Parts: sequence; C-alpha cells; structure tokens
Amino acid sequence: MSEEITGKTFDWKLFKRLLPFAKPYWKSFLIAVICMLTGSFLELLGPIFTKKAIDEGLIQKQYSLLPLYVLSFLVTSILGYSLRYLESQISGVNGQKIIWDIRKKVFSHLQFQSLSFFDRNPVGKLMTRVTSDISALSELFGAGLVGLVGDILSLLGVLIILFTIDWKLALITLFIVPILVIVSLIFRKHMRDAFRKMRLMITKTNTYLQESITGIKVVKLFLREKRNRMEFQEISEQLKSAQLKTIFFFALFFPVVDILISIILAAALLTGGYQILYGSLTVGALVAFLQYAERFFRPVRDLSEKYNILQSAFAGAERVFSVLDEDTQIYISPTVIKNVDLKGKVNFEEVSFFYRSEVEVLKNVTFQVDAGTKVALVGATGAGKSTILSLLMRQYEVQKGRIEIDDIDISEYDPYWLRTQIAIVLQDVYLFSDTIANNISMGRKEFTRRDIEWAANEIGAHYFIERLPKGYETVLLERGANLSSGQKQLIALTRALITQPKLLLLDEATSAVDTETESFIQQGLKRVMENRTSIIVAHRLSTIQNVDKILVFHKGKLKEQGTHEMLLALKGIYYHLYQLQFEDAA
Repeated sequence: MSEEITGKTFDWKLFKRLLPFAKPYWKSFLIAVICMLTGSFLELLGPIFTKKAIDEGLIQKQYSLLPLYVLSFLVTSILGYSLRYLESQISGVNGQKIIWDIRKKVFSHLQFQSLSFFDRNPVGKLMTRVTSDISALSELFGAGLVGLVGDILSLLGVLIILFTIDWKLALITLFIVPILVIVSLIFRKHMRDAFRKMRLMITKTNTYLQESITGIKVVKLFLREKRNRMEFQEISEQLKSAQLKTIFFFALFFPVVDILISIILAAALLTGGYQILYGSLTVGALVAFLQYAERFFRPVRDLSEKYNILQSAFAGAERVFSVLDEDTQIYISPTVIKNVDLKGKVNFEEVSFFYRSEVEVLKNVTFQVDAGTKVALVGATGAGKSTILSLLMRQYEVQKGRIEIDDIDISEYDPYWLRTQIAIVLQDVYLFSDTIANNISMGRKEFTRRDIEWAANEIGAHYFIERLPKGYETVLLERGANLSSGQKQLIALTRALITQPKLLLLDEATSAVDTETESFIQQGLKRVMENRTSIIVAHRLSTIQNVDKILVFHKGKLKEQGTHEMLLALKGIYYHLYQLQFEDAA
C-alpha cells in the first residue's frame, strides 16, 4: 500500500466503488435532495420580496403592501433555512452510517488476511486506514455530494435571475469567475501537496506511537525514553509543519476570494447606482441584485471548500481501497472438507517456504508425525521450527511441497474449521482486556462456565483464578499485565484444553518462566497432551526427553530425527546442543 497516493479531485472509478455503500440509504438521500432543492428555491424568493418591498412598498408608497412582503420574506427564508437544516441533518446521519459500514468492512477484511499481509503492513499504517482515512469520507457523504449538487443548482438559478434583473450587471459579476478559477487552480496544487504530506505524517506518527507504546517495557529496560521522545518530537514537528501549511493556504485562500468578490460587488454597486440615476434601474432591483450576487458568490466559496473535501475524501478512499484490494486471504477449496473425525496424523512432503525475501526458511522438509504421538522440534533460532507451526495452522501458504493431515492436503480443509481442531500455546501469551472467562473461551458461545472451570481445574489454573478479586470475571489489563508469566501460561493451556483439540502445538511454552513455575506448568502440559498428537517447539532440551520423536533442524533443513537416546548416540547437532545446555546448567 503506497503512501504516495495523492488522489484526484473527483475520481469516477473510486466514486463508483463507493456507491454500493450509499445504495442502502438512497431513500434518505432522495429526501435530502428534495429538501435541498426546495430550500434553495425558497431562498431564491427572498430578494424578490425585498425588491417589491422597496420599489412598491416604499418608493411607490404602497405602505399596505410592505408588511405582506416583509412577512413573505421572513416565511420563505425560515422555511428555506429549515429545509436546509433538515437536508444537512439527513445527509450527516447517512454519512455516519456509510462510514460505519465501510469501517466494518475494512476491519472484517483485515481479520481474515493471512499473516503475510501484516508482515508487509505496519500496525500504525493500518490504524490510520481504519480511522482517519475512512473519516475523510464522512464529509463527502455527509454534506459534500448533496451540498455540491445544491451549490451547482443554486449557481444556475441565481445566474438566470441576475441576467433577468440586469444583464450588464450580470456580466460584471461574471467577470470574476475566470479570475477565481485561476486563483483556485494555483491554490489547488499547493493544497493537494500539503494534504498529501499531512496524511503521510499522520501515518508515520501513528506507526511510531503504536510501536513505542506496545514496546514500552523494552523502552524502559533499555533506557530509550529520551531517544524515543526526541524521535517522536521530530516526527510530530514534521506533522505540525504539514498541518500549518494546510492552515496557511486555507487562511490565505478565503480572504483572497473575499477581496475579489468585494471588488466585483463594489463595481456592481457603482454601476447600478449610475443606472438608478439615469432611470434604467430601480433601487429595489439593485438591492435584490446585490443580494443575489452575494448568493451567487456563496456557492462559489462553497465550491472551493467542496474541492478540499473531495480532495481529502478521494485520497482517503484510494488508501482505503488499497487495503481492500490487497487480498492475501488463505485459499479455500470450492469443495472444502469439514466436520470430519480427525485423528491427527501429520505429513510434510518436500515443503519449502520463504517469507518476504527469496531466502528459504524451510528447504525441502519431509517428516511424518503419527496420530497420538508427541514430537519435538529443536534447533537454533531461525531454523524454521515456529514456521512449521504457522504452516500447520494455515497462517501462511507453502510455496512448494505438500502438508497433509490424515493423508489429506490441508488446503482441502476449511481453514476456519481446521483451526477449531488445532490448539496452539505460544511463548508470548496474548491476553485481551476482557474477563478471564472470556479469555479462556475466546468468546465462543458453545463453551459454558462449567466447561471453563473444568478446563481450568484440569490444568491447575482454577486455584489462582478463584483467589482473584472477581474470580473468572476479573477483567485483565492490557495483554494480561496483572498476571504473572506462569499464570498467563496456565490460562493459555486452559484455553487450549477447553477446545479438546485433535492436534496440539506448543511453541516454547515454558521458556519464559522460572524452573519452579515450569515444573508446575509441566503438569498442565501433561494433561493437555494426553491422547492427542502434540508437536512441541522446545528450547530446553531437558523438557522433551520423553517425547516419541525429536526432529532436529538446522538452517531450514531437517538434519536429524529419532529419540533422545538415539540422537545422543549419533553425536551430531542434537548431541552438541544438549552438551551446550548441560554445560550452561552446570
């Protein structure tokens, strides 16, 4: 997704893509347009009553008509402005509903992308797309489009009336239009560049802010507070400069336009005054003309503002659609397999995989895990162990080779159903700012409180949960900050057990806890691994000596496999890893 998208003033392709979001509300928009047209028509009647009040009521001394014209002026003005208010209210509500629909669609789209999508796109950038870029569309639907139609129709209506009153004064008034167009074109380029720069800096600011807050523990541990503050100040300074630039052009543009309009109105007033002296124009007609001229220039000013709304909206729309167009969802077979009784047998056949670069993380990996057995994956950091778990969960697609579960290619399974049959416990447990009960059930309605407490009892988490102030209804802080590392792991194990998975994946589930806590967690691990296929990524080799098979990886290749005793006897990679850990422990 490019940050250099500038957007067009009005892009028909983007507009057509936005129309389906507005379609459900077309009746409301129709009512808004009717209110706008009727209100604009009533507003145009006001100066006519002003003209009659002056020429007939005052100049011709028909004083009995004066209250009638004044009342007519008030009634039409109040009705016109009331209808305009109603149109603005309806359009604003419609705009917020459309923004809500778009935001839901974008968020849903993000939820179903593969991890490769998030590898390429920083969280801060995606946050900007879902928030400020979508919000830029609010005014487009809220008042921009209907208001734009109203301004154009008002211009045409007023222009006809101006020529009806006096064609010479009308030509003087029109003289400013080319000048305003030239001024608008000059400002447009500067405003477009300023908008682009400002949106780019908003994205950078959000990205840096997200990274700094998410990694606040690391920031404090490595004393990066001052460095982060300086870097954020620098980014914020660039954002401030970009925003000040837009403010400058806005502040300069409208006074320039107002000055030009004032000059033309002064010229019309002077010319009209001479025409009154020569008897070719009435006082009421001149007053009415000036009122209509002011109403002619009002939509001209509005059109300039509408340009900025359109510029911002279509730039935002282009960025939003750049997210929606980037589809990296996992492939789903037309004839998906689901609701079958999995046994848990796993086959990797000549599997190769790489992330963003062309450097292979896995290279022609082949192995088999029999149903109901326990297999450990060991090797140095970057050997590809965690990648194997990600591929099994179909968080990524393999580039070469084949992965099977129960002798069926995993691409033939419904990926969402398949994930209900697999549970994974990660080293870095992610807990949501929700109750402990919901963190265990992950919000799935099929799990009752009895199921939750049963799983917690089996793992050994029930004891500490019950001691919390509100037990299972205790709301966790962000990422479970009010729990210890061991408690988080017990919650993760409970979360895994409650699903009764056919395949259990453990990604260094005990490496972040102390030895005493690890021994306690091992009891929970033993319970959750009973009677199911388990694949364990292990850092501490002492924890996997009793598994059925150990697979040793080195630089993306499967180098050795066998039991603990067999691998020690080989005196190969596993032997040296074991010796290193034994020496460290000693």
